[in-house]
Amino acid sequence: MFPEDLGEKFGLFVSGLESEKAIQINGKEEIINELSSLIIEAVKKRTENKKLIGIAFSGGIDSTLLAFICYKLKKNFKLYSVGLENSQDLEHAKKIAYEFGWNIEKRVLDLNEAGGIIKNAVKILF
Repeated sequence: MFPEDLGEKFGLFVSGLESEKAIQINGKEEIINELSSLIIEAVKKRTENKKLIGIAFSGGIDSTLLAFICYKLKKNFKLYSVGLENSQDLEHAKKIAYEFGWNIEKRVLDLNEAGGIIKNAVKILF
């Protein structure tokens, strides 16, 4: 699953992120530890001195990891999830939030509302 040279490639990638610090990383465990440290430090840096952190929450890997790190860092955060009526994604987000006891605010949109939001977003972008 892990290519032989992944440690070397990951070390070069991380060294590129932090040019003053050359890192030699070998092996799956070192990669996982270094990546975990980088992600946690990034969350710490972006959340320091914030009274409340809002997280766009789908219940997927990325948003759940972000919420879990904030939870472990004892940050005050609130999850926000938006979806269409009968959306599996919205139900999944709610289930994950409730399993961890996290505060989640859900907004259910009908198709007309969603269409209007998309049209407005397209106007802003183009």
